[in-house]
Amino acid sequence: MRITNTMIGNGVQRHLAKNAESVYRLQETISTGKRVNRPSDDPAAAARIVEYRKALSSIDQYNRNIGNAQTELNLAESHLAEVVEQVTRAKELLLSQVTDTASSDTRKIAAEEIRQIRDAIVQLANAKNGDRYLFGGTESSKPPYDPSSDAPEFQGNDGEFSTMIAPGVTMTTNANGKMAFSRDVDTVKLLTDIMGALQNNDIQTVRDHLAAVDQAMNQASDARADIGVKLGRLDTTSAYWDSVHVNITQSLSNVEDADMTEAIAQLNSWQTAYEASLAVSAKVFQQSLVDFLR
Repeated sequence: MRITNTMIGNGVQRHLAKNAESVYRLQETISTGKRVNRPSDDPAAAARIVEYRKALSSIDQYNRNIGNAQTELNLAESHLAEVVEQVTRAKELLLSQVTDTASSDTRKIAAEEIRQIRDAIVQLANAKNGDRYLFGGTESSKPPYDPSSDAPEFQGNDGEFSTMIAPGVTMTTNANGKMAFSRDVDTVKLLTDIMGALQNNDIQTVRDHLAAVDQAMNQASDARADIGVKLGRLDTTSAYWDSVHVNITQSLSNVEDADMTEAIAQLNSWQTAYEASLAVSAKVFQQSLVDFLR
């Protein structure tokens, strides 16, 4: 078969186009740092990349859920720690007022301090995270205690809010306000009653309420412990997801990312080939033009 200049020219053009495309692809790889920039680059790898990214997106969502729950529970735990301190102070104060050295005057002073303790506990119980009351249970849109009442009583519940922390796995992530403030005794109502007994110099009623003060302290401590268990599980789950995230990110990098040293070496090689193709094409087309003009 006779090889014509046209056939040679077409062949040169094909090689030139192939070299130009290779140079472009490698320049893109170096620019993006990615071996796979479109599905056609490597369909199998592109499919794995999609799955890895979906998995990472899910993990990020679980970690956001966990982080939000940790924020709320840590806030609730700190408030309950303060409640325990306040009730402990109330217990110390009452013990000092059932002795023979106490008087009606000291009991009236103590009654005022009990009022301050009660009001502080009301504020702690009515704490919010964003627009939600921490200790209201499912009654999270209204305060557990009516701050305008002279004798407030707990009006929340032990309803649960669940958070998804893994595929198909949810856990309760709100504090149990009913456990903390009214499981065995309504802490705020108890302090209101004690305040009245102190004001009336009713020593026996104060003595009768000492055991209930211990109950108030224990229920707040138990609610703190319950939060601690939840935080422990959240911490463990978060650490697990962090580990999985690292592994999947590495797998994604192995599939998607380019070996920059190799890519640069290939680019230099293809650029050399491309320049050689340009030189050959110039000679071929020059010769063709000469033949045409003869």
